[in-house]
Amino acid sequence: MNGKFGAFIAAIIMLFIGLAFISLSPELDKTPTENKSYKSNYTYKTPSTDKSTTDTTKKSSPKKQPTVSNDDYFNAKDYLAPEDFYADHYDDFYDYEDAEDYYYSYN
Repeated sequence: MNGKFGAFIAAIIMLFIGLAFISLSPELDKTPTENKSYKSNYTYKTPSTDKSTTDTTKKSSPKKQPTVSNDDYFNAKDYLAPEDFYADHYDDFYDYEDAEDYYYSYN
């Protein structure tokens, strides 16, 4: 009985050491954007908003509002690629494939 009790105590001690290591590790508390060693494989492209080239002598036509269908909650048509859509809405979908399916269903 003494050997089994010693093994049980050793297992409990190892469990607490593992939990202490996990809770005290500073790298595990960081999100990927805070972690300096994290590098993204995605390149984010945003449309140019340079207004210095606008000719002010012409009458400007009224700007169109983006078309938003009533059932497209995330405005998938505003994105050029499913990667860009997923980058903005990664927390709204289960995984990349789920977001990609949504993107293609509205494009």
